[in-house]
Amino acid sequence: MAIKKISDLQQFSSVSTGDFALVINTGTRIPKKIAISDLIRIDRDNIFSRYDFSRNSLSGFDQSSISFEVKSVENEFIYNIPETITFSGFSSSTSLLNQSFNLSGIKNDNFCWSGTDFSIQKSGEASHWDIYSGSSVLFKLTGNTTYPQFGPVNPLTANGDATSETGVIVKQTKTQNSPVFFSYYNPPITGFLESTSNLPINNYESAEISYKYQASFYPEANSQDLTFSGVNDVVLTPDQKGSVISVIPNNLSTQTIFELTLSGFSVDGISEYYSGYDGNYNFKQSLAANFELTNKPKITGVLVNDSNTLSNYKPQPTYHSLDINNDGFVSSSDDLILLQRYFNGLTGADLISGISFASGTRSGAAEIESFIQSGLDLNSYDINEDGIVGEDDINFILNFASGLLFSSSGRNGMKEAHLTYNIQKLFDIT
Repeated sequence: MAIKKISDLQQFSSVSTGDFALVINTGTRIPKKIAISDLIRIDRDNIFSRYDFSRNSLSGFDQSSISFEVKSVENEFIYNIPETITFSGFSSSTSLLNQSFNLSGIKNDNFCWSGTDFSIQKSGEASHWDIYSGSSVLFKLTGNTTYPQFGPVNPLTANGDATSETGVIVKQTKTQNSPVFFSYYNPPITGFLESTSNLPINNYESAEISYKYQASFYPEANSQDLTFSGVNDVVLTPDQKGSVISVIPNNLSTQTIFELTLSGFSVDGISEYYSGYDGNYNFKQSLAANFELTNKPKITGVLVNDSNTLSNYKPQPTYHSLDINNDGFVSSSDDLILLQRYFNGLTGADLISGISFASGTRSGAAEIESFIQSGLDLNSYDINEDGIVGEDDINFILNFASGLLFSSSGRNGMKEAHLTYNIQKLFDIT
């Protein structure tokens, strides 16, 4: 039998399993023979004595082993549904002006809003939204499929006839938890739900996780319009973050509203990976342990069929030109100075001081004030669509004109693309 050096043991192909190694103790100088098969062979009988794979319980695992957070997705093709809607401009329905309509859920396969005495509802694919007082319809509002149109609308009677009411303006506020809607033409959308691992795993260990969810669709027949993926994950380290759910649009002919609830997760197995000079090994212990969440994260959204834009569904403000002096273009050196001054309370001579009106047709202080005020009355400068023209809106306009980035605060759930869209409209009007 040939004698091999220990260094030769790295060369498995050159060693016969019938060979042995001669080991000599440096102190006693006593030689020992060790069979090569005992040094290099790994099988089910000796694996756990050679490698530290001893996970045999779920100690430390429970529903808090993974925490979840619903994320606000920054995507130009995603838009937020308003959480609250208010009205102004009704000439005869005074009580309606004092109502705040809060998003109350889904009814008749559409979103609906409820106030103290009134509600906004829609029936299926009908062309109008209805304002109810109790169970009676007061007005029908023209609007889009997903939710009432933003800006002036003409209310109709309960029978759909014209009324003398004018100047109805729908205002909206959005929150991080507001439902989202997006186009069928979107690529897959990830990041709706983020996980953070608190799993008690050790070095060289990894955990295989499956997330469990329930989905509801409105109308129910449209369940084939969406695919949810990304429900499996591999966790390698504590505090590891991951995207749990992706939404993939499929075939779509009409809008589909969905509610997606994450109900729990399972630890399917724990693996330990070992790599050494004698090879790479992955030892897995199947567990299939299920954990039900107490606080179940919920995502609500609507998918619409619209070619690469949400403009046919996104409520539209009534745009009012920023060309305040009416010289044919918007300038930071005069138009935006006038807007900022008036917003800050300056009027009369103080408003127009130092401004040249040589090329414009609108110049006097009273004329300038009237033009800007008409834009404010229509909420045309409400860039973040929160129902009022505030300091955030003015700063968005000024930063856009200066080529600066938008602040992360004051967006009212608006994406950067939608803020840009609203501002650009004001610059384009002449």
